[in-house]
Amino acid sequence: MYTPVKVPKNREDITLEWLNAILNPHEITVEKFEFVGDSKFARGCLSDLIRLQLQVYSQNGTVLEEMGLVVKSLPSNPDVRGYVLGKGYCQNEVQMYTEVLPAINSFLDSCGVPDSHRFPFPKCY
Repeated sequence: MYTPVKVPKNREDITLEWLNAILNPHEITVEKFEFVGDSKFARGCLSDLIRLQLQVYSQNGTVLEEMGLVVKSLPSNPDVRGYVLGKGYCQNEVQMYTEVLPAINSFLDSCGVPDSHRFPFPKCY
């Protein structure tokens, strides 16, 4: 059974526990991470983008590697967050990642299309 993961509202909410909650189902365990940048200087962004560098193990614990991850969330600024939510700007994007793209993948599964002939898309939590 899927247990919803709390969505980070700010940078401080991105913790080792949160990263493992979203990545453990994908057989990845995060050993440690660091923040490597964000979009605080970007113009016209209606979200926060935070770049992370992770040290991860596979679930069987044999491989340690580094990987990058971008966390995209609602704006941390309360005024901008209220505006974005009030206008519903995020709803189409959330629907695309949680409904449309998974439906396309299900259709491709039913047609026997191999993963190598598909495009990857981010997971939305």
